[in-house]
Amino acid sequence: MLDQKQEKSTVSDLNRGGQVLMHFIRMLHQTLTRYFKIVLCVFVIATTAVTYQITDKTDWYMGLKYGYSYTLVELIGLKKGKTTLELPDGRKVMVRDAQIVSSPTMQNHADALISNLIISLVISSIVALIAAWYLFRFILNKGKQESKDEHRRGAELATVKELIEAANDRVKEDGRLSRISIANVPLVRYQENSGIALLGSPGVGKSTIIRELLRQLRAQQRKAVLYDISGEFVKRFYRPGKDVILNVFDTRSHSWDFWAEGKNPAMYDRMAKAAIPDNNGGGDPFWIEAPRLLFSALLEQLGKRYDVPSVEHLMNIILRMPNDKIANVVATTDARNVMNLDLDKLAGSVRAVITAYTRNFKHLALPTGPRFSFKNWAQDEDSDAWVFITVRDDMKDTLKPMITMMIESALSAILTLEPSQDRLIGTSIDEAGTLQEIPSLPDFMSTCRKFGGFPILGFQSNAQTDVVYGEKKSQILMDGIGAIAAFRINGSKGAAWLADQLGDQETEKSSENTSYGANDVRDATSINRQDKEGNLILRSQITALPDNTCYLKLGRGLPVAKIKFPYDYMKELHPGIIENEALNDTSFLSQLSKENEISPEHVVSIVNKENSREKREPQKFKQGSKPNPDAGKTQEQVLDEVIDNSAPPDGSKTTSNADVSNPVAQAMSSVKSKTQMNAVAQAMNAANKKQSDADDQDDEGDFSNLQFDTQVAHDFLAEYESSFSTEQSNTEKNSNNDVTNRNNEKSFDQHEYPGGM
Repeated sequence: MLDQKQEKSTVSDLNRGGQVLMHFIRMLHQTLTRYFKIVLCVFVIATTAVTYQITDKTDWYMGLKYGYSYTLVELIGLKKGKTTLELPDGRKVMVRDAQIVSSPTMQNHADALISNLIISLVISSIVALIAAWYLFRFILNKGKQESKDEHRRGAELATVKELIEAANDRVKEDGRLSRISIANVPLVRYQENSGIALLGSPGVGKSTIIRELLRQLRAQQRKAVLYDISGEFVKRFYRPGKDVILNVFDTRSHSWDFWAEGKNPAMYDRMAKAAIPDNNGGGDPFWIEAPRLLFSALLEQLGKRYDVPSVEHLMNIILRMPNDKIANVVATTDARNVMNLDLDKLAGSVRAVITAYTRNFKHLALPTGPRFSFKNWAQDEDSDAWVFITVRDDMKDTLKPMITMMIESALSAILTLEPSQDRLIGTSIDEAGTLQEIPSLPDFMSTCRKFGGFPILGFQSNAQTDVVYGEKKSQILMDGIGAIAAFRINGSKGAAWLADQLGDQETEKSSENTSYGANDVRDATSINRQDKEGNLILRSQITALPDNTCYLKLGRGLPVAKIKFPYDYMKELHPGIIENEALNDTSFLSQLSKENEISPEHVVSIVNKENSREKREPQKFKQGSKPNPDAGKTQEQVLDEVIDNSAPPDGSKTTSNADVSNPVAQAMSSVKSKTQMNAVAQAMNAANKKQSDADDQDDEGDFSNLQFDTQVAHDFLAEYESSFSTEQSNTEKNSNNDVTNRNNEKSFDQHEYPGGM
């Protein structure tokens, strides 16, 4: 059965192929016949016209008469025939053909005509060849046009030359010189301030374009701040004594701390948001907002007490100071209710999150270079110093939070400048997905133009930005970018997304149909057209791009072009990173690796899991604590009561240092009070009423120097994780005896930790 189908298919294919081939040959024969007829006509007409133009009338007349007589006499044999001959003076005489053939004068006229005819043939041949070439090109282009898709509207694909010409025309229309170009394609002035996004997998050539942009900034003596992985830009652009390196593990690094950017509540809140990012994976936002509130309050309190606060002092407080002492430190701030010593595990959970995110800030004490301030750097209009924020791959987990805070400080510093149309400050953040969420980045992308910001962002794919910023924020970020260089993305989903970013188009698609039959008159070829919408570039074209090749989209009505650029081979002038003594200490490296075993995201996940169970159970209080009117209520009940009340709990005293974007604060916007309280403080104040005025005071003993121990953070988080695992196991085993479970649970604050916790 299968063999019969195969034989039938073979015969059908043979018949179909033969019919199509014969139809093709007939069509080709028709085309070539008509083609050569046209060329021949051109040749004959050209020969006649040229011969007539270059030949004298007498030579033309006498030469033709000689040819006529020569044919009769020599070829036909009519030697007695006569012909009428008109002489140059106008007389007409009857002369025998034999006399004309034998006349030297007539032979000279004939030779002149033949000579001119040969010249005409040469000229006509050239004319015919030229005509044949142009006719061939016309027919060929006509065939291509008939089979080519016609662009109706939407994005267009052009060659590099066409894009450069279109961009130059746009610059001329704008009337202002371009400051930045990409692969010799000029950008309309101020388009660079909208940002340039380099999208593609690692190793595809994004850094090559970044170096091209940086060379232009250096040539114009502009300042820049760069996130530099592995010190690739330091190797090629660093100028010792002028530029700044920020890396706590580099011997050349300047020192930097949180208070170098100023001492004000808004700055502290920005620092807290950069240090402790939103949990885009879900979960209760309270466990992000509360640690932020506490961290901001600690920065504020240290900033008030010391002219130049110590980062080491801050970390001692976070890692070593007992909870009751921390509660006293923040007693006059909105964070007083976050460090609630009566609510079981609240302080411990908050402290676990803030420790997980800030534990590596202690390394800010390592650099011994001059103190650096992004604010002062940005305000120095006469300086063209570059700031290199470097990191090595093995340092990313350790330095991620502090690098995010540094970049946040740099962006915020630029946004505080006076507006200027002449200023241009480069901000290069390659592989931005390796950092935490930079809170000011979306706002920077949309407003930096008037302050002279020039953002250069590098991402691997949309999935990377979605993880860091969340889907909505990621979309807002990409929508604000002015130019896109689309490199190869190896994944099909990422390539499909990138193809969408390059735009779509509406085209008139052409399709060719061939019909054939037993009679030749039935053979025909028809071309049909229909409108179709689709992506300008297919995702398969994205995944097939070679290295150092990208699709460049400038927007503003300009076409998209495929650009290939060579590797620049810039000379390396300096080491990327010069390790300090800390990285030569094996015990330090071992401890560093151990500390990063527990990620901040893991801690937040544990806290959310624990408290999703805890908030459905009555709150416990420590033995010896004063009775609380909200004892026995769940956290949800306490929060609901605060939201429902028209006035805040009695005895609440806070200072305004709240983040207006706090989701808890938005939920409680209906609460009317004379003193605007942070939502976290309001929610927890009901269960943490002030016992006396002394609660608002703290003494200098709270800020006593504590022994700094890098082991503390790891032990703290490990103990917290172990505690949660033990309690979860106990809960599962004893779920039928709630009373027994509650007695077996250990309060987090009752654990004993090194350093007096």
